[in-house]
Amino acid sequence: MSYLHTSGTTDADGWFDTGDIGRADGPDPFVENHLADISGIADHAPWKRRGELVDEEVVLYVVADSLPLEEIKQRVVELPAFMRPAAVVQIAALPRDAAAGKVQRRLLTEQPVLSWSELG
Repeated sequence: MSYLHTSGTTDADGWFDTGDIGRADGPDPFVENHLADISGIADHAPWKRRGELVDEEVVLYVVADSLPLEEIKQRVVELPAFMRPAAVVQIAALPRDAAAGKVQRRLLTEQPVLSWSELG
C-alpha cells in the first residue's frame, strides 16, 4: 500500500491538484497479475468476503469454460499468505463499468455462481 500526497498546484493539462491524500492498494493488481497466465481463465478478479478467523479474506472470481482448479491451487500457494484466495468462484462474466471497462468489484457477489470451490 502506498500513500499519495498532492501539492495543491495545477498540472500541465490544467487539472487542479487538491492536496488530498489518497491510498493506492497493491494486493488486487498483484494477485491479478500473478494469476493472469493460467490457461483456461478468460477473465478474473479478486474480491473479499468476511472471514471466519480474520476480518476479510480474498475470493477469486473467474470466467472460464472449465475451471482449472489444480493450476489455480498451484499458483495461489506462491502468493503471500494474506493475498491467497480462500475460494474460487466461477461466474459467466465480470461486471464491468461501461465507460472504462473497470471491474465493478462490489457487484461480484451479486453474479450468478456457476461453481464455488473452497481452497482452504
